[in-house]
Amino acid sequence: MFSILVFLSTGLDSFASVRADVLKTDMGTILVSRPRGWTIEERVLGLPFVLFGPKENGQRSNVSLTHTGQELKLDSPALKKDILNYKLGKSKWANKVGAKIIKILPLKTYQSERGHKVTQVGVTYQFKKKNYIEKSYYIECGINLLHSKALTLEKNKSHYHEIEKMIKGIDCAQ
Repeated sequence: MFSILVFLSTGLDSFASVRADVLKTDMGTILVSRPRGWTIEERVLGLPFVLFGPKENGQRSNVSLTHTGQELKLDSPALKKDILNYKLGKSKWANKVGAKIIKILPLKTYQSERGHKVTQVGVTYQFKKKNYIEKSYYIECGINLLHSKALTLEKNKSHYHEIEKMIKGIDCAQ
């Protein structure tokens, strides 16, 4: 079961008007603020929540949010192995669909504005003559792990400022 509650707030930064969504799942609650022009949909392609950016250059950037139900902390030794698997998996995927990997983005770990550890990894690739940026974020909320994947055209890089701000502001509760 999923549900969305929406609150409206105003600010003076690039999020001139921000909608704060309370996303409820059986595993907990996710609080995410989204900028003007972004929409949120439930149950898209098996994902509980997907945020869609405004249409730009013929496409909409998107960000999925999944409460994994996993109770774990990400540690460096395991991450190094996972990054190797990530690179291998992305290479296999690219060969299968006819995409070309441009760059595997380095692993990055930081604290969010809400005090949660965020681990980020990504890839840039070319598919059908268009360049894309894809990033995965793993957000440790207490003992629970949230996963978010963001995808945008490289031409729409400006959306990543908004995406990064959303990720840094995510909060959660059991």
